[in-house]
Parts: sequence; C-alpha cells; structure tokens
Amino acid sequence: MKLLKTLFLTLLLLVLLAVSAIGIFLWTFDLNHYKNLAETKLTELLKHPVQIQEMTTQLSFIPTISISGFKILNNEPFQEEKPLLDVQKMSAELELIPLLNSQINIHRISIDSANLNLIQEKDTNNWEIKTTGTSSSQQTKTASQTNQQKIKSDNIQLNLIDIKTLNVAYTKDKKTQKLAANKLQLKQLHILSGDFVYENQAINISLNTSPVFEFLNMKNTFPIDLKITSKLFNLSVNGKVTNLKQPSNIQAVISLSSTNLKNSLNFFKISHPLIPSQAGQLNLQFSGDQKKLDIKQANFDINAQKDFSFTAHGTLRNLLKNPTLSLTANARLLDSKTSKLWKVAPMALKGDFTLTQNSVKATKLNIEANRSDIQLSGDFSWKKQPYTLQLDMTSEYLDYRDFFLSEQSTTAANTATKKGATETTIPWDLLNKFTATTSVQIKHLQATDMLTGLISISAKPTLKQGLLQAPFEARLLEGNLTGALSAKAATQQIEMVLATNKLNLDGIRPVGQQVQNLILNSKIELASKGDTKTSILKNLKGHITAQTQQGRILNPWFINLAKTLTTYRKRKNSALNSSDEKITITCAAANLNIKQGVIIGQDQIALETNVLNIVAGGTINLAEQTVNINAYPSLPFEGKLDEVLSLSKLIHITGPFNKLTSQVDATQAAVSLLEKGLNKWTKNNSSTNNLSLNRGQLCQNVLGTTTTSKATDKKETQPKKQTTQAASGSNQKKSAQDQFKQQLADSLLKALSSK
Repeated sequence: MKLLKTLFLTLLLLVLLAVSAIGIFLWTFDLNHYKNLAETKLTELLKHPVQIQEMTTQLSFIPTISISGFKILNNEPFQEEKPLLDVQKMSAELELIPLLNSQINIHRISIDSANLNLIQEKDTNNWEIKTTGTSSSQQTKTASQTNQQKIKSDNIQLNLIDIKTLNVAYTKDKKTQKLAANKLQLKQLHILSGDFVYENQAINISLNTSPVFEFLNMKNTFPIDLKITSKLFNLSVNGKVTNLKQPSNIQAVISLSSTNLKNSLNFFKISHPLIPSQAGQLNLQFSGDQKKLDIKQANFDINAQKDFSFTAHGTLRNLLKNPTLSLTANARLLDSKTSKLWKVAPMALKGDFTLTQNSVKATKLNIEANRSDIQLSGDFSWKKQPYTLQLDMTSEYLDYRDFFLSEQSTTAANTATKKGATETTIPWDLLNKFTATTSVQIKHLQATDMLTGLISISAKPTLKQGLLQAPFEARLLEGNLTGALSAKAATQQIEMVLATNKLNLDGIRPVGQQVQNLILNSKIELASKGDTKTSILKNLKGHITAQTQQGRILNPWFINLAKTLTTYRKRKNSALNSSDEKITITCAAANLNIKQGVIIGQDQIALETNVLNIVAGGTINLAEQTVNINAYPSLPFEGKLDEVLSLSKLIHITGPFNKLTSQVDATQAAVSLLEKGLNKWTKNNSSTNNLSLNRGQLCQNVLGTTTTSKATDKKETQPKKQTTQAASGSNQKKSAQDQFKQQLADSLLKALSSK
C-alpha cells in the first residue's frame, strides 16, 4: 500500500511538473519572433500575400493565442483594392493537456470583426488560388492530394468558431452588393447558424450537416438539415447523400414558400411584369443515385392552388453528365388574379416532357380551355444554329378567345398606347436561325364573331435556310379557300396567293344582315418587301379579282333608295308595286390593282340589281388606312338615255377605316329630278332613244370579259342620228306655245346644271 501511494504521488508530481513547464514556456514564449515565418508559410499556402500585425499568448486555465491585424492581400490586377480578408482581432483558445499527446484541441476561435471583399471583372477574380507551370488536371490532382494531407481531423478538434460581425462585399463590373452576418457560429465544424442582412432583409440560417473535414474529403454519408427563414421566404432542405464524388443513396425533401412571389424574386434581382404578387409554394421529393433519380413529387402552386397548380413526377438520369429529365405533368390555371395578370383564360394542361441541356420534347401534350382543345407533339433543339423544330398540332374545336382574356381598354388607355406605340419590325433574322417542319390540322376553327360558321384548316409550313413556305387549305362558309404564303429572309420579300371558291357570304354577320344567298369567287395575289410593317404596306403590290352570283339585298337603306329612284320612272302610274320591294342581285364584281400599298380601281367595282345599278371606284390606302371612293348609281331598265345617266356622282365615301363617312350630293340629285320633271312637262323627246343594258354587262366590263363587237356598236349609234333628226323635225312642227315651254325648260335646265 505504501508503495502504491508513493507511485501515485510520483506520477502526480510528474504531471504537475510537465504542466508547469509548459506554462512557463507559454508565459515566456514570444510568438512575434515567428510572425515572419507564419506570414511566409501562409503566403505559400494561400497564394496571396499575408500580413500579421502582432501575435501574442495569454496564460490562463485555457491558453489563448491572439492575433491582431490579420490581412490577406490581393494579387494582380487587384493590388490597389481593399484586402481580400481583413480581420482586426482574433483569438484561439487551446486545451493544454492534449498538447502533451500531440493532439490539438481548439476550444474556441473568436473573431470580433472581419471584412471579406470579393471582386470579379470579366473572367478574373481575386479569390481563386492559381498555380503556374502545371496543367489543370495536374493542378486538380495536386490540390486534392494537398487537401487530403492537410484536412485530416484525427489530431485536430475544433469546438466553436464565433464571429461577432462579418461584412461581405461582392463587386462585379464595378457594381457592389453587400451582405452582413451577425452572431455567426460554427459548432464542431458541422452546425452553422447566424443572422444575415442582405438588401435590407433579415435572414436567419440554421445548417446541420457532416463535419467540414468529411465534406471536403467527400467521404461517408452526408446528412443535411437546412432551414432559412425570413419575412419574404422560407426554405427547408432535409436529406442525405453518400459519396459526393459518385453520388448515391440520394434522398431529399425540399420545401420553399413565399408570401409574395414578386417581392421574393425581386430580392434575388429577378423581375418581370408577369410575376404575380400572390403567395407561392414549392415541394420536391426525390431519391436515387447519379444514374437514376426518381422524382416522386414535384408540386408548385400559387395562392394555395386557388390561382395556379402544377404537379409532376418523373426521372432524372445521368445527373453529373448530360442529364435527361422526363416528366409527366399536370397544370391548371383558374379564373383568378394570376390569370388576369397573365391575360390568359382558365385552362388545363397535361402531357409528357423530356428535357436535356439542349432540347425539349413533348408527347401527348393536351391543352384544354372552355370548349377548345389542342393536342401537340414535337421536338425543339437549340444545341447549335440553325435551331430545329418539329411540331404537329391537331384540334377538334379551336377558338383562340378561349385561351386569352379580352382586354377592357378605355379611351385614355388607347390614347396612351397610340402615343407610345413604336414601329413594328419584321424579325427577318429569325428565319435564318431556325429550321422547322410543322403540321396543323384543325377540324373546327372559330376565328371571329364575324363568321357564323366554323372553319376547317390544314397547313404544313416549312422553314429552311431562311425561306418560309406555308401552303394551306381551308373549308369555310360552305366553300373552299386555298393559298400559300412565302417569305425569304435574304431579300426581305413576302408573297401570298389566295383563292376562294363558292363562299356563301351569308356566313359573315355584317354582310348577312345586308344580303342573302350571295356566293363569292375571288383570287388575291400580293407581294411586298421591307423590314417594318409600314414598309411592307407601302411596298405592297398585287391584284384582286372577285365576282359574286345571285343573291338578294336586305339592306333597308338600299331598298328605300331604289324605291325613291324608281318612283320617277316614266309610266302612267308612279305608285310603288310589290316588285319594287324585292331587290335581286344580278351580279357584283371587283377588279382592283394594288400599287405601293394603295388599292386602285377606277370604276372597277360594279353591282347590278333588278332596280338599281352602282359602279364605284377610287382608292384605299392601306398604309394610311384611309378610303376615298365615289359610287355612281343608275337605273337598269330600258328607258331614255337621260333617265339612265341622270344619276351620277351621288355617293362619296371617305375617311379613315375606323370612321368612314358617306355623303349624297343633294344638289345634283335635285337637279336630276327637276330635269326629269321638266322633260315630262315639256314632253321633250330630244332623247327618245332607248338604252338597253344586258344583264351582267357592268360586271363584264369590270372583269374585262365584254364580248360586244364593233359592228354591234355601229348599229347602236346609227339610230341615234336618225332619232335626233326625227326629233328636230317634230320640234319644227310645234306650236309657238310649245316652243316657249321648251325654251323656258331649256333655260331652267341650263341654270340648274350650272349650279
């Protein structure tokens, strides 16, 4: 027993002696003698100049090393900028006893204030550690070996790093962003917490993961539990991954929520007028490895699914190299603030997608809105120019208004829009950037309220080497429409050919209220050149021909005009009969040229009915959107020449497209009517010849299909002279009273005509 006591006292004495020796050493040891050596070694390690103002030791129960004025300076070209890292004062508390066993236990590292200045200009920055004389692969290998040697944690333990204030400044292209961290703590190298202030927003971060040494060595299984909370958004990530070099056993649940999507994205310098201000929620759940990652759940909603919801599941393959994402997705947009912001009507989407780094492919993509449906399948690749697009689209019923909300604009809004309107530029360069093959099949298309019937359309546009060709066929208004559009980027030229056959114009609401059973055949040929909408219109040239057959006029104004004019027919009883109320269209025709954006037709529009004919002509300026047309009505029956030609230049139509006005020359109309009355009073037979108009003659004249021979013309002109001579003879036999009436009538007619 006495021997054991002696042995215990001896061991205790040796420990006390060793501790005393270490204490005396630390008390008398001056670290400043090794300051230059520390600066040199740290400079070699960090590849940046290092400065230390002072190093001291403090002897206490836990020995402490204090460092003042610690700076990591910048290399070229940032030598004149603020230091990369500037620490005013820091201290490290060491446990004394483990030093006897070559074990370094750091109880605490405390930093009062630190400033970190990160600078980036183009492809250069001030924080990278660069080595010279070795290849990138050798650098990576050497750095990896060096790190593995230096980050071994067997003989080093760190309990706590405590930073009271950390200021981070990030400058890129002369623009600086700042971040401040307060009460930042790293416990046992795997628990990080602190309060951050960025863009005047306070953010609290709590992270629990594997120790830093294990993370840097990319070994073991790394659990992660991250929580970020702020007034704008909250983020939580919970999961694990094994072997960061070759990730496997990946499991994660991610939840991200925002009280205001617009403000949250503005915080990250992301802004767009279509980002809603409602709350948003994102949830992700996945598991697997780098070769195949199963996405079990992917949900995103706006305003707790009251505005918008998106759900998907799928697979992510080849996580680290050429990743490919396959998704089966469903989305639904409800009638809400978000739909009004996007100006999109409520709709539902369902489909399968495959995304790579350079392409997206859609199969079985269905979009439904109200009564409309669209089925899409296609592939778009942007790996290199020209980008390639292959797209097939089909629809049973399609009304574009089912997908877009109508705008309720005010006069002030329209005025503001017009004032701020800019010239529309044709994106000709885009034609050279794409190669496309598409197919469109729509069985029932509701294009506009003007059409009472549905349209079926088939088109196969192609785009290759800057040449767009789009042939199409359509069935509408009980007739057929065929055409082709072509555009060439190299010459900025555009051409269109359009032909219609047996279109029933009853199917156009405004026309159907005016006429009935009017069938149209037409052909339009257009060509232009330019890089803006205005230049295209100003350079537009082409030809338009149109011809209608049969039909009946329903317009009350036109019927009343015909009634009024036929009242002055030369007949015993001028009262109207039932036939005057039925106006049947014999034909209507147009033969117009387009030059420099102006539709020109000098008396090249004709309308023939059983009671009234109209020949019209003038100009329509497409670029300036103005109309200037004169319409000349006449009577189609067999009668005296003056009765047929007395009505002329009575209707003048002018003005811009949105405000057309028509004027009837009342004075000339009155003159014509008085002429007829005076002729009847005086029984003037100076123009007793009859003019017989063949049915359809005016339309034939317009279309250039008149077949009247010159011999026929001579036959018609010869009786005129004979009739005039006969009339002259009869005038000579008139009494003095009749001659006076005739002279009076001639004077009145001359006076009225002069006005």
